[in-house]
Amino acid sequence: DDDLTRFRAARFEANRRAGLAKPIALQVAETFAFLKSLETGEHPLRVVDFGGADGAFFDQARRSGVTLDGTVVEALGLVSALSPECREAATFVDVLPDDFDVFYTVCALNYVPDPYEIVDLAFARARKAVVFQRNCLSNVELFGLQRSTLHSNGWGLVPPGRPDRIVAYPHRTLLPDRLLEAATRANFRLVKISNNRTGVIGGPRTDMYGVDLYFVRTVHADI
Repeated sequence: DDDLTRFRAARFEANRRAGLAKPIALQVAETFAFLKSLETGEHPLRVVDFGGADGAFFDQARRSGVTLDGTVVEALGLVSALSPECREAATFVDVLPDDFDVFYTVCALNYVPDPYEIVDLAFARARKAVVFQRNCLSNVELFGLQRSTLHSNGWGLVPPGRPDRIVAYPHRTLLPDRLLEAATRANFRLVKISNNRTGVIGGPRTDMYGVDLYFVRTVHADI
């Protein structure tokens, strides 16, 4: 939805011009603590945020005293709509880099055509860790059309002249066993699970649930 993309970009710009900084949620603070445990002091961790929008995660890291070498993987349509000032927190690309330390993603895998291709690449290329946050899981894959209001996409100020409306986009759940299988094949170990229903749609349905999953590599990555 090109209009949704333009709205999100305009919202990010409005927040930036107003000097608004995205609040740091408890789950994000937990991720920063996890990342600090991976630091070796040799160089800042190279973290890829898949579907990272305007790179707010890396601005949050800076405000939390965590130094990261950040890369955001996003659709070109959104990136091209952002001003250079809105892209200062990270490097922006539209394909997953070949080499990095940590793969991080929030919700985005539920909205891409082939999430498991991304999952397999993430485990193959990450040297240290993989973090899946706010994802919607189920033991049987569920496919549907997610509907929301335009203004519920993103956070902060609503750009002027953008009336609210209903928007819809494809949504799918992820299979937890498939994530664990990919991790095992790539010599990763699940070290932390946190309940987090904020990425679950459709209300309190028992066939969908949300957890944050933290994996670390158990064998040195020869990439």
